[in-house]
Amino acid sequence: MAIVGSLFLIILQIPIERLVFSMVEGSSEVEKYAKEYFYIRIWAAPATISMYVVSGWFIGMQNTKIPMIIALLVNAFNIGFNLLFVNVFGMKSDGVALGTVIAQYLGVSVAIVFFMIKYKSYFQYFSIRKAIKREHLLNFFKVNKDIFIRTMSLLTVFTFFTSQSASTNDTVLAANTLLLQFLFIFSFLTDGFAYAAEALTGKYYGRKDIVKLKIAINLSFKWGAFVALFFTLIYLLGSTSLIKLLTNQQAVIDLSQNYKFWVILIPVASIVSFIWDGVFIGITAAKQMRNSMLVAVFVVFFPVWFFLNGTYQNHALWLAFILFLFTRGFAQTIIYFKTINKKLLINNSGL
Repeated sequence: MAIVGSLFLIILQIPIERLVFSMVEGSSEVEKYAKEYFYIRIWAAPATISMYVVSGWFIGMQNTKIPMIIALLVNAFNIGFNLLFVNVFGMKSDGVALGTVIAQYLGVSVAIVFFMIKYKSYFQYFSIRKAIKREHLLNFFKVNKDIFIRTMSLLTVFTFFTSQSASTNDTVLAANTLLLQFLFIFSFLTDGFAYAAEALTGKYYGRKDIVKLKIAINLSFKWGAFVALFFTLIYLLGSTSLIKLLTNQQAVIDLSQNYKFWVILIPVASIVSFIWDGVFIGITAAKQMRNSMLVAVFVVFFPVWFFLNGTYQNHALWLAFILFLFTRGFAQTIIYFKTINKKLLINNSGL
């Protein structure tokens, strides 16, 4: 599925590019570099999506060490090639894209090597006939359909955020993109807890061990809360220094100061949804995760932006985004205790 899907992306790259750039307004210079990046970066699709598959399989096997190693290596390769192509060879966005493409293929190659070393014996269990059985495929697509809708909704928010930033001016686009890195840094470092929650809850849910399932959920949230408070403190005290590490453009630095308050709220606003995502995937509650995302996007994010944008402009965009992050976790919490937890208690009483 990963290979077929990524080949479709490559085949349809021209209409995809035209569709995306018809929705995102930016200056001609920004569009030029973005298109250069896109037409190179799209060739990483087979490696990128395949790496998600392999990493997901490792996590399902309770092996989160290998995905961590792969992620570190991919990022190291990416940084190294970006520095080489941009700083040494004088390339621009095309150099960044090329570095990412090479890093992705090296990453999936390393993942396959790890698989061959540690799990080679599992090939004897591989059967295409079993994999394409109707009931197996239906279950697979049912779960993935809901996750796909959830992911597309998330991408809609980020695309709209970028589009609105670009429609203002290049400096606002640069400042907002830079400040979003605070979310990505936090999410990358908390993904480990989400993956752990995913693997452990899936394990205990499958065993119908409700007691250990609840312990795993509680521990995930306790560690998540600690990390969220730690990052809040870092962002509160060091956001200006971090901004200066990410860019040397003074106009972008100055404008970012006006909106850095919002990034301080990111860890606390987002941590609950990050942990619940892991739990919901682990217990295959993809439909409930999808519903919480739809509420956050269409009941909170877009209405807040629509009603406040005229008065508060970019602050309204950031407020809508922070409330979107918070609402996801809030909705998932309600769903868990109103439906999923009751179901777990009923199943536990019948054991």
